[in-house]
Amino acid sequence: MASRAELHVLSGCGVYDGSEVHESSAVLVHLSRSGADISMLCCIAPVLAARVLPGCEVTVGQDKDDGGSWPYAGTAGAIATMGAKHVNKNVDEAYTDSKNKIVTTPAFMCETKFHEIFDGVGKMIDGVLKLLR
Repeated sequence: MASRAELHVLSGCGVYDGSEVHESSAVLVHLSRSGADISMLCCIAPVLAARVLPGCEVTVGQDKDDGGSWPYAGTAGAIATMGAKHVNKNVDEAYTDSKNKIVTTPAFMCETKFHEIFDGVGKMIDGVLKLLR
């Protein structure tokens, strides 16, 4: 049997009606049921993994506001209440949950310069490539 490689990317962008949250949740549920191999999640999307995969480890950045740099820091607490683990990371970093094959980065959860967000997304992609090896 030939091995297969899968890669799934979800990113939050719900500035209007939140419908993409329901669509992304449905995608994650179906991927989980099908035994999907790897997912990358950035911005607010790691919350979906926390909801669908209890016990997974993700990051949405920091759990403290830090003077306005992390306006969505409360999201880390929401992740914990869902039974997942939040790992504090800076915007230019990524976190890999090797057990569940999920790679996450904070992206736009932080008020920062675009190039720092870009660096974090790059590290998320590097994390996925390491999982594929």
